[in-house]
Amino acid sequence: MQSNELDIIKRIWKDKLLNNFDKSKEVLQIYVDSPFCIPGECKFCIYKPTRLRKENLGLFKEYYKKILIRNIRDMTDILQIAAPNAVYFGGGTSSLMSIKIMKRIFNELQDNFNFKNVREKHFEFNPIDVTENKINLLMEWGFSHLSFGVQSFDEDVLAFNGRKNVSIERLKDIFYILEKTNVKYNMDLMVFIYKDNLLEDINILRKDLEIAKLLNPRRITIFPNYKKIPDPTLSAANFELAYEKIMMFRKVVKESFIESDYLLNYATLFNKTDFPTNYLLNPKPIRRDVAGKDAYELYNNSGPQRAACPPNYNTIALGGFGQRKPYSYINKDDFIYYTGNSVEQTEYLLKQINAKHQE
Repeated sequence: MQSNELDIIKRIWKDKLLNNFDKSKEVLQIYVDSPFCIPGECKFCIYKPTRLRKENLGLFKEYYKKILIRNIRDMTDILQIAAPNAVYFGGGTSSLMSIKIMKRIFNELQDNFNFKNVREKHFEFNPIDVTENKINLLMEWGFSHLSFGVQSFDEDVLAFNGRKNVSIERLKDIFYILEKTNVKYNMDLMVFIYKDNLLEDINILRKDLEIAKLLNPRRITIFPNYKKIPDPTLSAANFELAYEKIMMFRKVVKESFIESDYLLNYATLFNKTDFPTNYLLNPKPIRRDVAGKDAYELYNNSGPQRAACPPNYNTIALGGFGQRKPYSYINKDDFIYYTGNSVEQTEYLLKQINAKHQE
């Protein structure tokens, strides 16, 4: 990265954290990117063009040994100004990291701020990568949230999407271990990830929800796959199809859980007039159940990742490679790419930022 580009980005962050950061209302979040996946083409994945294959072992090792470490160190003085409220490990597939790599990254973060004492630390798993040693390491470092991307239990759906997953019995074993901890563990499901057969997708979702209820994790998150839901603004036909899909999706979820299990936190009025606005609401959690567990949670945001970031969040992304550039969200006002080797994609933004922050 050219030094003037990094200097500009760091200057903005210093100004934000030292002079314009309201701790009572705003959140500082660190996102640690793992831009690798195992072989396979998950057809529902929105990151396909920007993630890398793990089988490129040379790059895989270089990324965690050099690139990510260097990116963390580039931001050392920023990370030491204010302790983050949350640290999120996502991807790609964070769980592809070995125990050795995980320890290296955790220790590097600890050298830059009190990582161990951050109360909210989240780690994403593909269930096939789960080992008891990895879970124990995350518990040692005080992780509060673990997510398991099951997506579906239907073998045809998984095969169609080029995805492998673990058995139900294996998930039971994993959740049994986690029940002995205080961690909030989450099982992700997706809907509309098979073909273009709406009724078949809905029936698969019904079966997935029944299995999910039997497994009884502390939280279930259901993501409507936005790539299978046409943008309702494009045409009248797309609008009708998207509306029908979402209404059926909500109906099935409501049928699948008793009232004490869930509370759909959608706008009270939901019709074809206000449909686009309501469907693009930020994620809203379901209330806790009577036993104190986190009850079931639905995400109804179908837009890009930035739309899912609440306006009071400030996010520093660490890592990224190729098209997956490290980025920053500053209270949703500035969107900054840290390119690492080129200003090509950020030139216009940097001009804007320079104009805004003249010293």
